[in-house]
Amino acid sequence: MGHLLDEAAARTTAPVSVGVHVTGDRAVGGGSFGLHSHFTGTAEEESRAVRFLTRLGRESGLPVWIENANCYSAGARGILDTWRCVSRICETTGAGLIVDLAHLYIDAVNCHMPEELLLGAVPWSEVAEVHLSGVRTGRDGTLHDGHAEAVHEGVWALLDTVVHQRLLPDDRPVQIVVEHADARWTDQQDLYYADFARAAAVAASASAPGGVPGGPHDYGAEHCRGYLRQLCRTWIPKLPEASEQRGLPYAVLFDAWVADVREQGKRIVLSLEEVPVSERDGVVVAKYDLLRFAKERLASC
Repeated sequence: MGHLLDEAAARTTAPVSVGVHVTGDRAVGGGSFGLHSHFTGTAEEESRAVRFLTRLGRESGLPVWIENANCYSAGARGILDTWRCVSRICETTGAGLIVDLAHLYIDAVNCHMPEELLLGAVPWSEVAEVHLSGVRTGRDGTLHDGHAEAVHEGVWALLDTVVHQRLLPDDRPVQIVVEHADARWTDQQDLYYADFARAAAVAASASAPGGVPGGPHDYGAEHCRGYLRQLCRTWIPKLPEASEQRGLPYAVLFDAWVADVREQGKRIVLSLEEVPVSERDGVVVAKYDLLRFAKERLASC
């Protein structure tokens, strides 16, 4: 802890946040080679992470963000359990979340599971940053993190889904970071800058007014309207014929009734028994109110 804070204090530019990997035992796996180790989300690891992050935020006075580092989970259950653990850590400590889409992509593919499925496990309301990077394929076919590679198309596809499905928080900006940290990029500047340009374009489309669909969408409304029309036809079998005889198609009569109910500020129910007594003044029962409306309308035809 002290070393981390001393390093931050020594910077010529004051840090605005502190980001850390959520990792496991540093003496095993990748940790034994000086890299990050696998976070399994055990009760002990979760408790240790909470203690560390709480103290780090308190002593640094800076926002603390944590990043998913896993790339080699044993299976889907392990991945999902870890994400639930990460969600609890964020909720308990108030830490923000850095979602590394390359790590997520690698972990999913290595476990032979659909990578977009994992997007549903991420607590997007806690996200502060999204990281993009390349992917390398080992000799045995296992995928690995690749900061010396161009951003992988599978990672771009995940980012497109995140933006199109409006998974990022709407109430604050989220940084999209391209992670290229290798001297070899000096020989591939076109690819290097192309990734940054592409990320900037995606970020702009996400923040542009009307760039992605906004607001709720009731996909079932039209289906339910049509289904209710058919139910009412069954409940009042003579109504369609009576309506047609007076030159008013049943569908037009039904739509006029629905509009009338809306103008009254009421909602339609199938049975009064399903509505609490305190709310009954604000509803109409479909069968009886449509019959009432039809009698009044057809009488004037």
